[in-house]
Amino acid sequence: MLQTKTKNNMQSQFLPWYNYPLTDFIMGYIKEGMHVFEFGCGFSTLFYAQNGCNVIAVETRESWKAKVQELASEYGISEKITIHLEKPHKIHEVLSMQHCIFDLVIIDSYNRITCLQEAKKLPHKMIVLDNSERQNLQSATQVMKDYKTLKFQGEGINRQGQSKATVFTAF
Repeated sequence: MLQTKTKNNMQSQFLPWYNYPLTDFIMGYIKEGMHVFEFGCGFSTLFYAQNGCNVIAVETRESWKAKVQELASEYGISEKITIHLEKPHKIHEVLSMQHCIFDLVIIDSYNRITCLQEAKKLPHKMIVLDNSERQNLQSATQVMKDYKTLKFQGEGINRQGQSKATVFTAF
């Protein structure tokens, strides 16, 4: 596991698989008790839960969901995580059950433009689109045209070379 000190000097075994500039930004933003929604679960799910956030995720791969749940249980953070296993075309059913304002919505899954369109429907403060440099994500800026954007680029965990991420905020 990867270890780092968080801003609250808490020990964290997990880091999200984002570029480092985005990770630094997120570490300065999150606080215990925040609500996070993720399209796609993984080490970021564990990172948020380990830092006191309540995480709801939608995952399309049963084996990955099981791995994340196993690690969450091993590290005593499973009560902070709810993972729904759904096919991409059924994600809207999970979204319709959510009744809180999400401090952060993360898109790191299949069909990212569709997820971005769905994320806009959730009550939220901030949306993160990981790997926004991908050619098939060029329409994201148009989808989110009424939002302010922050762009992050750099190397990161479990990736080769530079990657980009775009953060969309309504404020």
